[in-house]
Order: sequence, then C-alpha cells, then structure tokens
Amino acid sequence: MPAPTEIQKPTLGGLLREATREFSGFDRGLPYTVRSLLTAPGATVGRCLEGHDARITRPLRLFLATLVLYFAAASVGGVDEMNARGLEQSLATFGVSGSDFTTFFSRYQTALFALVLPLMMFATRASWPRAGRTLAEHLILNTYLFAAQLVIMTALMPLRFMVEWAGVEAQTALSLHSVAGGVLSIGYAAWMMATFFAGSRLWSAIRAIAIQLGMMLVYWIVVLAVFLALAKAGVG
Repeated sequence: MPAPTEIQKPTLGGLLREATREFSGFDRGLPYTVRSLLTAPGATVGRCLEGHDARITRPLRLFLATLVLYFAAASVGGVDEMNARGLEQSLATFGVSGSDFTTFFSRYQTALFALVLPLMMFATRASWPRAGRTLAEHLILNTYLFAAQLVIMTALMPLRFMVEWAGVEAQTALSLHSVAGGVLSIGYAAWMMATFFAGSRLWSAIRAIAIQLGMMLVYWIVVLAVFLALAKAGVG
C-alpha cells in the first residue's frame, strides 16, 4: 500500500507569503483597490456598486486578504500575548484568564470579525433609510470599510515598536497603538460615509462616528458573552 501523504500544516510564514502574493498581484486589483479606498473611499465603493470599474477587488476577497494580513502582523508583533496580559485583571472577575480569551479569539477570529459586517449593515441601513440602497449594498459598503480599517491598523503596527524603542512599556505602547488605530479607523469611517451618501457631509460624518462607537460596544459585549457562555459550558 502506498504510504499516506503527510499533511502539511499551515505556518505563519506561509500565511505571510499568501498575503504578499495577494497584494503583489497587480493584475488582480488588490493594490489598486486598497489605494483607491484610502484616497477616495466613497467614490470607490460607488464605482464598484455601479459596475464602472472592473479593477476593484470584490469585497469578500478583499476582506479575507486584509484579515489574513492583519492577524499575521499581530502575531509577529506579539500583540496577542500583550492583549492577554492586559485582559487578565479585567476578566478575573468572571473567573477566567486573559490568555483563555486570547485563545478563544484566535480560534474563532474570522467568524467573530465577520460578526461586525451584519451589525454594521443594519446600522447604516437604519441611519440612511432614504438612501435607496439595498441591504446587500450596505453589506458591500461595510465590507470595504472594515477591510480598509484593517489595512490602517496593520500599517500602524510599526508605531508600537517605535514607541517601545523610545523606552515606553510594551503594554502602554499597545494601548497607544489601539487608541491611534481607533481614532483613525473611526475618522476613516466618517470620511467614507460622508463621501458615499448624498446630503450633508457633516451630518453623515456625525452619524458614522456614532455608529462606529455604538457598534464597537455592541460587538465586544456579544464577543464577551459568547466567550463566557462557551467557558461555562466547558467548550474550548
């Protein structure tokens, strides 16, 4: 009988190479799409929905590529370990450790991050009911938004190391990175919504900021609730 084929386990290096191939394939449109989203977010999504620019990468593919890139960068930078240490005290009141939560989040990260998309879809649909956009269009809009925010957070990753090299404690550096990333991500969302929806840009930006803050709170409450339920049930 032939010897069984050895299963090749995925490696971090393999994930990084895969992400690099995705972003270096100019014929596939990923670099073009990212550049367009970071320079003209509302117009880019509009061209995609109207079918006027075939070079724009489809939202799901872009989301998955940026998700892989972000978590690969976070793993290399030791962000998971520092998050665990930062969560130890907060989660101690629930009888669980930060490392348990980090393990849970790492295992189900794709599904948990995907949870943001339907939440944002309904939030923007409720906030712009007269925009004439379908739920599917709102889902596409928010998928592009989240993918661009992941790019921003990944691009800021070196900031944490720069702050650490300046003598700041690792946990403080991580907090500064999170705050900077949060501010830029929320600001970017305001810019995208203000340039995508018709009407007052200021009012659209204010609504976008309110949605981002509200959905962020709801998201983490849901994630924590799922984690505590699984921990109580003894599911790893």
